Amino acid sequence: MSDRLSGKIVLLSGAARGQGAAEAELFADEGARVVIGDVLETELAATAARIEARHPGRVEALRLDVTSPDDWRAAVAAAEARFGGLHVLVNNAGITNQRFGGLQPIESLPLEAWNALLAVNLTGSFLGIQAAIPLLRRTIERARAKDPHATGSIVNISSAQAILPSAGQANYAASKWGQRGLTRVAAAELGPLVRVNSVHPGPIDTAMVQVSDPSQLDSLVADMPLRRIGTPEEVARLVLFLASDESSFCTGSEFLVEGGRTAATVTRG
Repeated sequence: MSDRLSGKIVLLSGAARGQGAAEAELFADEGARVVIGDVLETELAATAARIEARHPGRVEALRLDVTSPDDWRAAVAAAEARFGGLHVLVNNAGITNQRFGGLQPIESLPLEAWNALLAVNLTGSFLGIQAAIPLLRRTIERARAKDPHATGSIVNISSAQAILPSAGQANYAASKWGQRGLTRVAAAELGPLVRVNSVHPGPIDTAMVQVSDPSQLDSLVADMPLRRIGTPEEVARLVLFLASDESSFCTGSEFLVEGGRTAATVTRG
C-alpha cells in the first residue's frame, strides 16, 4: 500500500460488512486511523478484528444507529478522544426496500417503508454531517497552520438510483436523490475547509444485492455496458480517492461507479 491516507482520522458508518467494511479495511491499509460504526455489532467486531490484526491501534468500533443524534455525537467524541480529531466522514450506512417486501408501486407503498428508508439513508447522512462539522473544522484549521490548502472530506454514499431510478423504488430513489441535494448544499456551506462529494454505486456484490430477485438483477446487468455487478473493493477505491488529498479540488460533485448503467443501455443480440 502507498499510505494515501497517512495521518488521517476517518469516521465511517455502516462498516460491518459489504462496501463499508471494504472501505474501512482499505483506509486502514492506506495509513488511516478509523472509527467504524454499525448496528450489526457482531459483524462490526469481525471487521474491527481484521483491521486490528493488520494494523494494531488503528481502529475503534462502536454501535452506531445513524438515526440517533446521540449515537452520532458519541461516535464523533470517540474519534476525538481516541485519535485526536477528524479529517474524513463517510456516510455509508444505508438500507434497501428488500426488508419491506421489495419493489412496490407508490399507491401501495407502506408509510413505514417510506419513512424507514428516508430515516436511515437521508436523515442518517444529515445527522452525521451535523455532528461531525465542529470537529472537522477544528481539525482542518489546525492542519492549515502547516498547509494552507488542507481540507477535510465528507463522502456520502448514494446510488445510481439517484441518477436513473427504477419503477417500484420510490422510497429508495427518493432517499438517494435527497443525498444529492444534501451533498451540494453541504459543499457550499462547508467550503473552503471541508469538501463534500457523493458516490453513486450501481449493483454491487453485497449481502443486500444477494437477497434481491435474481431475475431482476440478471435483466439489469444485461442492459449494462460492462455486463456484470461490481465489487465492494471497486467502490472502496473510489471512496479512497475522495477521502484522500488526491481529490483536493473536488467538491459538490457526483462520482459514479456503476458499470455504465446510467450512461446507456446496450444492444442485446
